[in-house]
Amino acid sequence: MQGGEIPGPALVEAVRSRQIVFETIEVLESRERRHGDASVVTGQTRMGGRAGEQAWAVRSRYTHVYVRQGNAWRLVSAQGTQIMGA
Repeated sequence: MQGGEIPGPALVEAVRSRQIVFETIEVLESRERRHGDASVVTGQTRMGGRAGEQAWAVRSRYTHVYVRQGNAWRLVSAQGTQIMGA
């Protein structure tokens, strides 16, 4: 939560190995805008979990970008910004 970038494979490995555990993810709002074979989803979440033994909770705004490949949508970019004081 300090502005760093986490490559997708590193995040997947941290979740797989349970270094990061998402215990709750609540979507508070969500909006989708489609542009042909691309879709931009923005919204707000409340999440909680553990990083190692340390519990964490955060509220954030997010932007996800999806691209249609054949009949499936693929997440190609995800960005989240913590809402301080929320």
